Order: sequence, then C-alpha cells, then structure tokens
Amino acid sequence: MLVPRVGFESGPPGPVELTMDWQALDGAAREWRAGAADVLKALAEAGLTSLAVPEQTVGGLVAEGKALAVSPQQAALLGRYLPALAGLGKAAPDAGTWLLLPGQDPKLVPAAMPGALDFGVGMPEEALAAAREAGLPVLLRYGDRKRLGPVAAAADAGGLPASRIVIFEGPKVPDPGLVEEPLRDAGYALGLVEFASQRGAGGLARRLGLAAVPVHSMKAEEIAASGVAASAARYMRAVKERGVRVLYLRPAPTQEQTVQL
Repeated sequence: MLVPRVGFESGPPGPVELTMDWQALDGAAREWRAGAADVLKALAEAGLTSLAVPEQTVGGLVAEGKALAVSPQQAALLGRYLPALAGLGKAAPDAGTWLLLPGQDPKLVPAAMPGALDFGVGMPEEALAAAREAGLPVLLRYGDRKRLGPVAAAADAGGLPASRIVIFEGPKVPDPGLVEEPLRDAGYALGLVEFASQRGAGGLARRLGLAAVPVHSMKAEEIAASGVAASAARYMRAVKERGVRVLYLRPAPTQEQTVQL
C-alpha cells in the first residue's frame, strides 16, 4: 500500500487540470445575479485551466425554456394558430418529434416522446462563447445517448482550443463505435472520476489504447457543507496522495468563495 503512495508523493507532480462544470456555474451565477461569462473570467484569472461543457439534450433545452418539443399531432394543432407550423404535422412520421429552436429551422428527432428528450443536440453556444471570452480551453462531455449529429472532436468545439481529456457523463460510457474515431483523432485521454462507477470505462480505454487519467470531483453540496478551506485541502490530498491529475470543480455558495477555491 505504501509503494504507490511514495511514488505519487516523491515524484514530479506534473500538470494538474482545474476544470469548472459549466451547468453548475451557470446556475450559480443566476443565483448570484451575475453573468456566468464574467464569473468565468474571474476564475480564469485565479487559475482555472478549462471549462467542462456537458452536451445539451432536447429535454434540457425544453426544461430551460429555450426550445419546444412537439409531436406531429401537436404540430398540426399548433398550425391552426401559427401558419409556419402548418405543414409539420404531415411532414414527420408518427414516431418523430419536432424540435423548435429560436432562429433555426425545425429539426426532426427520430423518436417519439419521451424518448426524444434524451437526444443530444450539441454543445451550448453560450458556454463556448464564455470560454472563448475567458481564454479557456473546453473539456467536452458526452453521454451514452443518441444524438442529432456526430460526436465532435475537440478541435471542432467552435474553433476553441480544447482539453485533451474527455470525461463522459452518466453511469455508462458511449458505444465505442460512436466515439472511437474522434477520440483517437484528437489524442484524448480518458478521465476516470474517483469513487464513481461508470460501466465500460476501463474496457473502452483498453480497446482504444487511451491513457487513463484520475479525476477528483466534489458536489456543490459537499463544498458548501465542508467550506472552502476543507474542500481545497481535500482536492490537494487527492493530488498528492493518489496522483489525481484533474480536479473537477463546482461552485461554492458565493462567487467570492468560488474564486478562493
């Protein structure tokens, strides 16, 4: 037990990536009545090295009031009141769902509700814009789900520089056949969150020959309960004692405390 610990503590520490979860930061910024992009710039100045951006889903957009998801039957009904939707009820099969986004043509999700709600629809543009303004790379996060477009390589994230580490969402990694090409092309390493069970992660790393990078994460509730000093100490122990190379951050209760963390 002591041999690996001595190796971690006595060897060169190497770089440690500090990444902030975009969804958690965006929600916290709303509570603080602050702009998420402004908070992100302050965090970048304090030492943050990347922004973790989870994939948008149809259900997430609907829940945030940013989109509508309607069945062909609903589209036909709405067409009585909104001429622009008049033809959608006949243009889609019964199993489809129309995704309506501001300023975009309707998109057909090839699944009926509620299955359509988990479809991925790309990365949130406001997150990419905030990262661009703060001068931060993005750490792209994809889940085990169907999506309207292919999994993008890191270099395709809106022209932004990107972390070479990928941390998948959810209890299971995506189908290797869907992510093999972009993972290899971009030279990703696979981030494995400590104490979290994610089915297929080890097998995916072995199959694709990916380096595995240990990640330590704390929930916002844990940070709030522990306090900034204790949370920072916990993160540091993960680096020194277990060789963690990615610290996955979430906001503390206040903006000031988050910057301190």
